[in-house]
Amino acid sequence: MIKTPDQELFDAVYTISSKFGYSTYDHLSTDEIPYPFVVVGGTQIILPPTKVTGIAPNISIRVDAWGNKKQRQEVSNMLNALLKAARQLHRTQNYTWQIRNQASSPQLIGDTSTDSFLWHGILDIEMKLT
Repeated sequence: MIKTPDQELFDAVYTISSKFGYSTYDHLSTDEIPYPFVVVGGTQIILPPTKVTGIAPNISIRVDAWGNKKQRQEVSNMLNALLKAARQLHRTQNYTWQIRNQASSPQLIGDTSTDSFLWHGILDIEMKLT
C-alpha cells in the first residue's frame, strides 16, 4: 500500500533526524528523557486555492527540538541541519519534492513552562509535491 504524501514526508524527516544521531520521537513524551531531543510532529496538507484539479498540494511538517539552558547552540545547530537536509530532500519512495524556502524557517525561543528554563526550537518545513 502506498503511503500518503504527509506520512511519507513524516517518515523521511524522522529518519533524517535519527540518522543525524538525534534522540527522535513522534510525540512529546511525559517520561524523563535527556536533552537535547527532537520531536517530529504534526503535518498538514495545504491544498491550492483553485478549482482546477491536478495541481499538487503542499505538505507542511513541524519539527521541535528541545534543549536545556546550556544547549542553545546545539538546538540551533539541530534545526539548521534538519532544514539543510530538507532542502536536499528531492525524492522519497513514491513522491518527488521541492522545498518552499519562503515558507520554511527555524525559530528558537525560551520556554519557562517547566521548573527549568529550556530552549525550544521550532522548525516549520513546507514541501511542494512535484
